Amino acid sequence: MAGRILFHLAAEVLSPVSVRLLQHIARAEVVWADETPLRVLDVKKTRKGYLWTFLTRNEKGEWLMGYRFSMGRAGKTPKEVLGAPRARSWWTRTPVTTR
Repeated sequence: MAGRILFHLAAEVLSPVSVRLLQHIARAEVVWADETPLRVLDVKKTRKGYLWTFLTRNEKGEWLMGYRFSMGRAGKTPKEVLGAPRARSWWTRTPVTTR
């Protein structure tokens, strides 16, 4: 029980940090996004959920990585995090090379 309380307290305290990090990532020129399926405990069974990962580099070349959980795989989550697509659609599967 104490672990559960600690988990929820940590989530509450760190939520603003996560929001700020995702806002910073969303402003980057290039952002990589990927969704990973995982099983989530429901009332009497498990359901499929997705952990979305958003990755970019800052001005110093350091990697920034943010996460968002969603029960769906549709484009709703990346649109919420990244906003409207800019010059090139972020949902295309165009290979990106790094230097």
